[in-house]
Amino acid sequence: SVVSLCTPTIVGFSVNTFLALLLFVTTKYKSALTSGGLLHAWVLGTILWTALGFAGWSVCVLYLIMGSLATKVKQSDKEKQGIAEAPPGSPRAAASRGAARAAPGRARARAG
Repeated sequence: SVVSLCTPTIVGFSVNTFLALLLFVTTKYKSALTSGGLLHAWVLGTILWTALGFAGWSVCVLYLIMGSLATKVKQSDKEKQGIAEAPPGSPRAAASRGAARAAPGRARARAG
């Protein structure tokens, strides 16, 4: 029956696939996510919908939207101070990722 086809996994898969394709085609995701980030958001969204339903999924989506908006608050002031988040793919973003990867190693070296 149709009702048995509406399991949370199928609904979550369908909703998240529709939204991911819509964002991908319109390229609206690029202000907040990379292509890889969009793929991971799709997987996470499907898992969240399956595990938590619409309510849990929507809280996480709201968190993503609010976090993306918060990084844009006073963006010009942050850029003037040199503390703005670097766009994906920029040398500063790559340097930041490199520092984050090296940090756990430095912590172990100090502890030992």
